[in-house]
Amino acid sequence: MAKFKNPWGKEGKYFPSYIDNEIQDNFIDESLDNSFTDKPLSKYKIILMGGVDYWNEGAYGVNKELGYNIEKLALSQKYNIPLQKGDIKVVNSPLIANELDGKDLYQEVLSLVKQNFDSKDGLLILYGYSFGAQLLMEFLNFFKQDNIQIGLLITVDAAKGFASFAVNNDVTENVKHNLNIYQTNYSKILSHGDANEGRNVTNVNLTGEKNKKGEEIEHANIDDYSLLFVTQVILYALKNIYSFSSMSEAELKQKINDYASKGS
Repeated sequence: MAKFKNPWGKEGKYFPSYIDNEIQDNFIDESLDNSFTDKPLSKYKIILMGGVDYWNEGAYGVNKELGYNIEKLALSQKYNIPLQKGDIKVVNSPLIANELDGKDLYQEVLSLVKQNFDSKDGLLILYGYSFGAQLLMEFLNFFKQDNIQIGLLITVDAAKGFASFAVNNDVTENVKHNLNIYQTNYSKILSHGDANEGRNVTNVNLTGEKNKKGEEIEHANIDDYSLLFVTQVILYALKNIYSFSSMSEAELKQKINDYASKGS
C-alpha cells in the first residue's frame, strides 16, 4: 500500500509559504543574505499575519499594503526609524497545521522573529487579522514559555469561522500592550471578533460603525477600515509611544474613523 503523503507536510504542497519573491523584490523584507552576519542585531521585528489562507498559496490580504505603509513612513525623515532588511515579515495563515496545537506553525513564526533580532532588548510587534489574529492568540503561551516579550500585539477581529466562539481571548503577561479591534456581527461562515481579557488590553468594539461609503463595519472590511490607524499605532510604538492605551473607546472609534476617511 502506498504511503499517504500529508499535503501540509514539509514535502507537501501546502507547507507554510511566507512572503513570496515578487513581493520581496519591492519590499524591505527580502531574503536574508550573508551581509547580515556583519551587522548588529536589529532592535525591531514586525510580524503581520493575515486572514485564513485555505490552500496555503500566499494569501496576505491588506497586510502587504500595511507592510509597505510602515516601511515607507518609518524610513521617512518624519519618523527616521532605522529599520533593517527583514524587520518586517508578512506571513500567511494556513488553515491546517501538521500538529494539532499548531506548534509547528509557531516554530516557523518564532524562527522569523529570531532572524537578526535582539529578542532581549528589541521591540517585537505582532499584528493579526481574523484567523491570523486567533493564531497569534494561541501562540501567546508558546511565546511566554520561550521568554519572548511582546511590546505590542494588535488583534483585528480574531476569528475561527463557525468555531469563533472558541477563540482564546486571554492575553498573557508577556504582552506589554494589546490593541484589540473587533466587531460582533457574524460573517457568512460565522466569523466575528470579541473582547480580549488581560492586564494591558485596550478593546475597541466597532459594531454598528460605518465606513465612508456608508457600509457597516463587518468581518470582511474591518481590516481595511482600520488599516491606516493601525499603521499609525505601529509607527508610534516604534518610537515608544502608546497613546492609544490612555484613550477612551469612543475616542479610539473616532480616531479610526478619521484615519479611514483620509484613505482612498
